[in-house]
Amino acid sequence: SVLKSVLLFCNENYLNNIYLEDAAEALHVSKYYISHLLNNKLSISFNDYINSLRITDAVYLLEKKEGGITEIAQKCGFNTARTFNRAFKSVYGISPSTYKREHGEKKE
Repeated sequence: SVLKSVLLFCNENYLNNIYLEDAAEALHVSKYYISHLLNNKLSISFNDYINSLRITDAVYLLEKKEGGITEIAQKCGFNTARTFNRAFKSVYGISPSTYKREHGEKKE
């Protein structure tokens, strides 16, 4: 199905700087169709889905205390720490640095 192809494309490319237009071109479907499909089937926008994949990676790195916030943001595909902070806070309600402080592994 097209939805499965869209999700696969996102999962394979979310670390890169990708846009809805990129998925549409790669899958030979309209960007409006992809947007409609994600909204109707998953109740999420393309950008929000990409950010959710990136944030999942970021949470792992934050918990492992794998580098600073800017470094983690870049490793997870965010262009800027500011964009990362905004996306993270919209999901978790706290900043990545607060999350890292509260949930990070204790390094002895």
